[in-house]
Amino acid sequence: MSRKAAIRNSGSRDSLYWRPVAGYLPKLLVGLRSENVLEFLVDSITPEGLILGRNGDHDIPVGTTFSSLRLCRVHKHGSEHETEDLGMVGSISLTLQEVHWYRESIDFVPRGHAAALRVEGVGLSELAEQLRDLPSGDYLWLTALQLNGVGQCEADESPDSRRLDS
Repeated sequence: MSRKAAIRNSGSRDSLYWRPVAGYLPKLLVGLRSENVLEFLVDSITPEGLILGRNGDHDIPVGTTFSSLRLCRVHKHGSEHETEDLGMVGSISLTLQEVHWYRESIDFVPRGHAAALRVEGVGLSELAEQLRDLPSGDYLWLTALQLNGVGQCEADESPDSRRLDS
């Protein structure tokens, strides 16, 4: 897929909603940090305020509060990709209220899957500002601490067992 084909442009480049689609990102971006950190890679924000993106290595349950924005940069060297973690770039307090996944509303973001998140709290405008000014090759993560195993789905709730009804 070419870079041009991977861009969703719902307005001008200065729009809050212009970002590369999550499916275009190198898979090595998933799981940059510690096992006790929940991560959601942000793609864009819809006009309705839903955060679109892809989850990292752990399920994220409704009720999780994201406390920071982290930045990473992907460097391409020939056919190889190298991810550089640039650290925290913002403090937020966004609590996950609802997860939209394959036309369903579910109670967690399945690990490794794309979803739309409805959040409440402080930091959505800061996230939108960071996205608007984000250079090509840089990506933002919402992060939250995982406490006492919270965020892992039960075996019978595995996203792999769900099917899209359409």
